[in-house]
Amino acid sequence: ADDRNAETQRKQQQHDGFLLSTYQSVHDIEQLRDTRLQQLADQRASTQNYLDSLNGRLGQLQARVQNFKPYSSAPNARAVPDQLAEDIVRTVNEVRAQRSVLDGKLTEEGALRQQFQLDIDRYRQLKAPAGSASR
Repeated sequence: ADDRNAETQRKQQQHDGFLLSTYQSVHDIEQLRDTRLQQLADQRASTQNYLDSLNGRLGQLQARVQNFKPYSSAPNARAVPDQLAEDIVRTVNEVRAQRSVLDGKLTEEGALRQQFQLDIDRYRQLKAPAGSASR
């Protein structure tokens, strides 16, 4: 237990040193946070645009497949071509993957906000006058 406490304390001191040597003010931390959050928002928007195009493609593929058995009631309807079936499967899988990426970006954003808030709070603590109650 003492080794863990010593390791935790060493990591905290190392992080404190990083905060004090990297930032001149809380405003600096907030600016970096806002830049990183904007980067994540841009990545999410790009992923969402791609997802929208995939959903559009999937809609087109699903409309095409309606002309084939078993979806068409026409007596002379042919079986779904292998290529069309493969395109649908591939597109559905890519939609699923991109939704997962989008969910991951939202989780990452929450973790980023939390870590920056912890850093801001700790920075304020470290910069507080020696006799203040926040120490």
